[in-house]
Amino acid sequence: MIHDGVVYVGTPVNSVYQARNLKTGKLLWTWHVPDAGPAGAGRGPATYYKGTLYVSTGPYVYALNPKTSALIGKHYVGGRFGIVNPTIVGGTIYLGNSWDWINAIPVSEVNPNYRG
Repeated sequence: MIHDGVVYVGTPVNSVYQARNLKTGKLLWTWHVPDAGPAGAGRGPATYYKGTLYVSTGPYVYALNPKTSALIGKHYVGGRFGIVNPTIVGGTIYLGNSWDWINAIPVSEVNPNYRG
């Protein structure tokens, strides 16, 4: 996912997400997915929404600061996310998981700072 000159990419090989400068490739930060599990995490791309980066991996949806990778919040959904990224419309996060469910989660349940 690319936003404002930054490339955000995840990898299940070492269960990290990274931010890199689009033009130079310079590494800006690395975020290690907590409790990634034996199959790894970081398959799906992140989603940028109203100043926050959202990542769905493992059984959680995470909210991260896109400039620093600081964890803002997380929400347990269950199941396991594969190669999916959150689709966010009108303050609701939509995504599918390994249980063949389509989930609709208010952004405020993942990001306690969200005010619409």
